[in-house]
Amino acid sequence: MYSTVFVLFCVLLSTEAIFICIGNAFTIFVFWHKRLCLQRTCYLLLNLTVADLLVGVMLLISLATRSVPFLFTEPDYDMNTYHYSFLFSSLTILFSWCSVFSLAVISVERVYAVLCPLRHRTLNNRVYVGGIVLVWVAGIFAAVLFMLRLVFPAVVDIRLSIILINLTLLFSLSIICVSYLLMRIGLSRGVPIFDSQVRRNIVRNIKLSKTLLIIISLSLICWLPAVLLYTVIYVCPNCILEVVKVMLTATVLHHANSVINPIVYTYRMSMFKEALRTLFRARGHVENVQVQLAEF
Repeated sequence: MYSTVFVLFCVLLSTEAIFICIGNAFTIFVFWHKRLCLQRTCYLLLNLTVADLLVGVMLLISLATRSVPFLFTEPDYDMNTYHYSFLFSSLTILFSWCSVFSLAVISVERVYAVLCPLRHRTLNNRVYVGGIVLVWVAGIFAAVLFMLRLVFPAVVDIRLSIILINLTLLFSLSIICVSYLLMRIGLSRGVPIFDSQVRRNIVRNIKLSKTLLIIISLSLICWLPAVLLYTVIYVCPNCILEVVKVMLTATVLHHANSVINPIVYTYRMSMFKEALRTLFRARGHVENVQVQLAEF
């Protein structure tokens, strides 16, 4: 790979990793600080944020250990001679796929909240816990399947395992797409007339749904090209040496999904704006005290 291209992708991935870690750590702090007044949907968002944070951590580790596929190693035609850690690769798959699965669960939950607001209010908390458990079980399944095809290539067919993993991911993205369309239809309707308390709850749910609709839209933009490229490359490995730069671009794009969520939260949700204002006020106060001490 040309040195200029190498440096460019190193800078892009390093910048993404830093912003992923900082942004999602801040998001977890805000969610935890406001945990007593959060809607139940925010616990699904917290699960998504944890997965995104771990994506950033794994990206930093992969960069530090020079184990990023297509960047530090030239892949072989049989896709079986990467010189990077099987564990790192499997963990990256685990956390990245959990991020997408979390978006799928959130999408379904939001569709239900928009189309059936009264029934949504009666949902049991066990449904949310079950959704979080399902996300991590599906992610672990994908990671184990990925590791098995690397460790035991003679036992587990490489192309079949990759196709299964990517089909699972495409299925999740299909759920997100359908949910997006249903949410757009549902949000175009007016708020039904109920008593003031119920109406306020429905309006608040709609506002949260619009925020998540933005997140879902951006996630589709980030993930769909990457998934399609990964599928094509693993199904047609003879093409891989011709599209290394494209694959790295897809990697940068799908990691960008973990960057944008905290930005959308800060732009759309008042508790994040309040936390940022508090943070800047505290920083300004500390700087004033330091100046006063220096003058003294």
